Amino acid sequence: MFEKFRASKLNEDNLKQDIKDLESQLERQSEVIRHLQAQVSSSFSADFKDFPGVALKMSFPISSPNELKLEFSSSGAIRYLKTTPQMLLESPLLVLESFTQMHRTRLIRRLRLSPHNLQPFNLELSCRSEVGMYWLNVSVNTSVMNGRVYWQFIALDVTEIKKAKLLAVESNETKLLFMSKLSHTLRNPLNTIMGYAQLLHGSNDGNIDVQKDVETILEGCERIDIILNDLFDVTNLELGVFELSEKKFNFRELIDSVESSYQKKAVDKGIQLIYLSDSPSVQVRADDVRLKQALANLLSNAIDRSSGREVRFTCKSDLRDSSLHSTIVITDSGLGLSKESIARIFEPRDSLLDVDNVRESNTSFRGESELRVVKTIIEKLGGSLGVSSSLTHGNTFQVRISLPVENPDTSSLKQTQIENHEMLKILVVDDSVTNRRILSSYLEQKGHQVTESANGADAIQMAHEIVPDVIFMDLDMPGLSGLNASVAIRELDGVARNTYIVATTGQVFDRDKRAAKDAGMDDFLAKPYNFRKVNEILNHFSYV
Repeated sequence: MFEKFRASKLNEDNLKQDIKDLESQLERQSEVIRHLQAQVSSSFSADFKDFPGVALKMSFPISSPNELKLEFSSSGAIRYLKTTPQMLLESPLLVLESFTQMHRTRLIRRLRLSPHNLQPFNLELSCRSEVGMYWLNVSVNTSVMNGRVYWQFIALDVTEIKKAKLLAVESNETKLLFMSKLSHTLRNPLNTIMGYAQLLHGSNDGNIDVQKDVETILEGCERIDIILNDLFDVTNLELGVFELSEKKFNFRELIDSVESSYQKKAVDKGIQLIYLSDSPSVQVRADDVRLKQALANLLSNAIDRSSGREVRFTCKSDLRDSSLHSTIVITDSGLGLSKESIARIFEPRDSLLDVDNVRESNTSFRGESELRVVKTIIEKLGGSLGVSSSLTHGNTFQVRISLPVENPDTSSLKQTQIENHEMLKILVVDDSVTNRRILSSYLEQKGHQVTESANGADAIQMAHEIVPDVIFMDLDMPGLSGLNASVAIRELDGVARNTYIVATTGQVFDRDKRAAKDAGMDDFLAKPYNFRKVNEILNHFSYV
């Protein structure tokens, strides 16, 4: 797998370098053009006589715009426009015939405005030829002298730059598709293990040893899930498609949940997790999932790095100017990060997906990749991440962040536990029998009435017939996909069209979440299923 990444990364780096070289060349040529255009208009013909690109000068009387006259054309213009000087003299508008229709219209629109504003402009325009399509970067200067309007056209061939950029985009799309399929392939079997482990853990058969073994399995599954999330987040980060999704949440509850999630891990390792927070219980708006992920990564890494003493987790907040300003500090007692590691995190010059980085130190790679993701999340949320480190006294990570405070409403009150909710009618849709049974078994344990469907077409019919309160819909199914089924349900007549639909999938990239939202889905549940997240979704549904 990493060899594929290495080849993909080398190709991508070569493409980026080609684009950089071509753009530098274009910039140098553009500087020459700007210098030449600054010269007196009368010298235009002499300056651009042997110009390798397209250089044209045209004019027309202000009183008679239709009397267009060709003043000058470079040898390059004749070559690119596939015409002769005589033909251009007789019909200057032949210049426009080389451009594709859409871009010809754009150019004409700008030319019509130019005598009025005399503003130079620049366009990238596509052109046709016998051998195919090519692209020109066209600059136009307009001037008025002695009752005539003068247009000076300078155009450079940027076809190679466009091709290189297109190849880079295609390379990114190929990598995203590969990672999306890989995510689906890895998460489905993990869902089976983690799902049944959660069911066993909740059975309470009284066998303490079995329960401890199941807890060990769950901890391993959750760790694998975190590693997968980090791997795919690093990919998103490398490809520039890392996104956030904002919603209202209780900031104090989020901070508390991070601490409670890792208290047992600290105890099992013999570490005292010291937690102090003075944050008020207020509603803020941000991406709560990403913020929790960032803080959880910092706290988990702190526990992993510590050598048996303590980890401190503190949060100090104050309300000012309709915002909650918080400083979150996490301090471990383990081996400090090296200056080189910190430099790779805070001044990334190389890809963390580079195979050489992985081979150099597998543990270092994982920690650095997680921290770079953390840094990106915090900065995208408008905050900052700082670190101080000592090789003998551990590391201190400081997160400073300000989040807008939302007005409280009834939906933001602390939710009751799902056990206290009345029975819901729930439809579980998935082509995998195992995935259906895992989720259905848990929901039935909680007292809900569950119906199953193996495909999108049946799901639409069932939604119409039983009118469920909630539908858990797998996105990737043969035949009618979950996305198309969701769109069809939203078009049904009656109450069924308003059913709360939750996307379930092993493909967890931001574009998958966008596709689910665009299809009318209300929430998103990644595989492997975490029953705590299922509870949160049903709790949320209870007041939506």
